[in-house]
Amino acid sequence: MRFIELPQIQFDQGPCLDSITGNTLVDSLDLEADRVRWPRFAKAAADEGIRSTYAFPPSLDGRAVGGINLFFTRRTELVGWQLRLGQSLANLATLGLRQERDPRRVERLAEQTMTALNDRVHIGQAIGVLAGDLGLTPEVARHWLYEYSSRTGRSPRELAQALTDGSLAPADLVAQDG
Repeated sequence: MRFIELPQIQFDQGPCLDSITGNTLVDSLDLEADRVRWPRFAKAAADEGIRSTYAFPPSLDGRAVGGINLFFTRRTELVGWQLRLGQSLANLATLGLRQERDPRRVERLAEQTMTALNDRVHIGQAIGVLAGDLGLTPEVARHWLYEYSSRTGRSPRELAQALTDGSLAPADLVAQDG
C-alpha cells in the first residue's frame, strides 16, 4: 500500500484538501497533467507511482468533515456507480463515527489512526535510509524493504525501526541469501 496522505498536509495542497474545502468530489485522472494544479503534491505522488486519484468528502450535516482518498498506480477513470459508491462509503464512515457514543472507543480509533500514520512515516524514513545508503530510487528501496519483509517474516514496521536505529544494515536487505 502506498502512502501519500502526509505530503498533502505538508505541502498544503492536493485533492483531499480541495475536496474538504469545496465539500465535493475531486479527481485527477492524470496527476502528471495536474502538476500545475498541485505542483508539489503531484510530484510526490508520481514519485510513489501514483497516476490517478479521487478524493471523497465524508459529509455530516451538509459539511465536509474529512476526506477519503483512492489512489491508483494506473490512469483510472471511475464511472458513475463507482463514484456514487465511493461517496456512499465515505458518508457511511462518518455516520458510523457519529453513532459512536463511547468516547473511549472514539479515542482508541484516533490513537490507531495516529499509530498507522506514524508507522507510515517511519517506513518512509527507512526507505529513505535504504535508498540513500545504497543509491536506489525510493520505488526500488520500497521493493527491497517489502521483499525482505516477505522473505523473513519480519514486519515492515519492525524493519523500519531496525534500519533507522542502525541495528540492520541496508545492504543486508538486498543480500540474496537473507
